[in-house]
Amino acid sequence: MKIGILGTGGIARVHIEALKKIPGAVVSAIAGRNYERTQKIAMEFGISSPYSSYEELIDEADLEAVINCTPNFLHAPLSIRALDRGHHVLCEKPMSTTTAEAEAMVKSAHNAGKLLMPAMCFRFEERTMMAAEIINEGRLGDIYYIKADFLRRDGQPGGWFTDSKTAGGGALLDIGVHILDLSMFLSNCGRPVSVKGQVFYHPAMMDGIIGTDKWVSVNQDGNRDVETFGTGLVAFDNGITINLEAGWNQHREKDLLSLAIYGTKGGLQIYPELRLFRNKDSKMVSEELENLIPEETENGRFKKQAQHFIQALKGETECTCPAEDGLKSVQIIENIYNSSIL
Repeated sequence: MKIGILGTGGIARVHIEALKKIPGAVVSAIAGRNYERTQKIAMEFGISSPYSSYEELIDEADLEAVINCTPNFLHAPLSIRALDRGHHVLCEKPMSTTTAEAEAMVKSAHNAGKLLMPAMCFRFEERTMMAAEIINEGRLGDIYYIKADFLRRDGQPGGWFTDSKTAGGGALLDIGVHILDLSMFLSNCGRPVSVKGQVFYHPAMMDGIIGTDKWVSVNQDGNRDVETFGTGLVAFDNGITINLEAGWNQHREKDLLSLAIYGTKGGLQIYPELRLFRNKDSKMVSEELENLIPEETENGRFKKQAQHFIQALKGETECTCPAEDGLKSVQIIENIYNSSIL
């Protein structure tokens, strides 16, 4: 299967490396904003056709699918163009920057009869699969509340990530979308009926501080006018509420990736360690499950994601990460922005 890559940043490299481990998957084309950089990456990974523009690759390359790894503001127009040209699309998160864009993407996929899958890689971790099994067995009972946090001590990326014109938003759209999507995926949340939140803008908070460049973009210049911290409370029509927090460069001891799901029969902590809390023999007990998770590399989740995408577009399996889920995440985050009192 011939696949094209839109973008030449760090996440594009991750997708290329994952695809190279999948038999039958061939990355045959790549395009980026800087043609010299595109040529270098093509040579490094043995990609036969480097293109000088995204549109040229979409229109001219002989492909079955493309992976959209471009800046957020290009997710919708390039994905729609690829779908209209008959390509299946795996689109990096967030699927788009606005609800209207996401709706147009879903419509284009349906009209073209092609697969549009948002790249939500956390769904494909081994711990997620174990958590889903526990939940599907009914061991938590009825889920009613989820606490989801993705906070970084040194994680303000700069470049296009912090420019509202190219990113569409800040920490919520960058990392919050991951933990929000995973919360909804595991709990089978219904339709959001209430969204309230608050966002904060403190881009210069860590200026000049050594050690705050862990997560960076290729280009560190540009505006910094997106939120550095955001929080939201989302209620769904099936009685579940998600409490979401996402932030870059926070004054805290260390990074925090935390997800806790509360049910009427038990509670499940997915991050930082997998643990099940339940009642047994009239006592409250804790079950440590972290050591039962099969060992995997960070790239493992991207390989599983790519494999699922390929199998789904071939019709070998039903896509468990549909475009409608990407739309729901964007819609919720957009409503958090709109409800915030600035």
